[in-house]
Amino acid sequence: MSNRYALVPERVLIARTEGQITFRDVTVFAAIAMHADRNGTAFPGTKAIHELTGIHGDNVRKSIASLKAAELVEHIGGGFVGQNAIYRVATKASQNEPPIDPKGGSKNRQRRVQKKEKAGQNDPTQQQTTTKEQHMTSDFLAKYSNHPDKTLNNAERFGRSVEFQIWFELYPRDDKPNDAASAFPKAVKALAERFGNRDEALKYLLDRTLTFAPLGREKGRYCPYPANWLKSGGYDAVLEDGSNHSESPCKLPAEIEEVLL
Repeated sequence: MSNRYALVPERVLIARTEGQITFRDVTVFAAIAMHADRNGTAFPGTKAIHELTGIHGDNVRKSIASLKAAELVEHIGGGFVGQNAIYRVATKASQNEPPIDPKGGSKNRQRRVQKKEKAGQNDPTQQQTTTKEQHMTSDFLAKYSNHPDKTLNNAERFGRSVEFQIWFELYPRDDKPNDAASAFPKAVKALAERFGNRDEALKYLLDRTLTFAPLGREKGRYCPYPANWLKSGGYDAVLEDGSNHSESPCKLPAEIEEVLL
């Protein structure tokens, strides 16, 4: 999955972390990315985004405006206000994202990896089909979003897949996708018991993770809610003081703790 397709690329998550866009905007971005991924050049309009996400048309347009301001989405045709307007992911936001190295890594190491990958592009024996590589994450998300709760409508199922995509994008790369999948509902459940409802729990979880992950990555402390925290029963301690009681210590900077708590 070295160049896997990201439904919610890192630069979108960073824009959310920096406060340029809201979580609703992220959902709208994901809808545009998913629609284009499934339909090739058939980019979605306001009505299609509403049907996929359940977000009201006026709010879709507000999110589009925010995404355009952040240079994450482009308006490519039709009336901007009406349902005939169509959008696509901005060029710089649609490029495949390299995986985040959970252990940091020097610039020289990154250059060696990039050089090796570039060399492999000209070697037929090293190439993989673009379709398989780009759809790997989307297929996994589709499987995850097939929630056993039959009361969920399509928009709610899509919302669950976007929630998980954010978690998955920020999850340590040393862990397998299935580990991330099993940790996610456990984390939401643990927080739901604390906050009393799932929505508040999810908001806290994603906002906290989004805020911390870029800072932790830059300082070589990239470890947002790994599964071993949950398995070791240290989740409450993580919530209270940001410390990781596993083998690799990880603590939130004090100034970030003040924002999140």
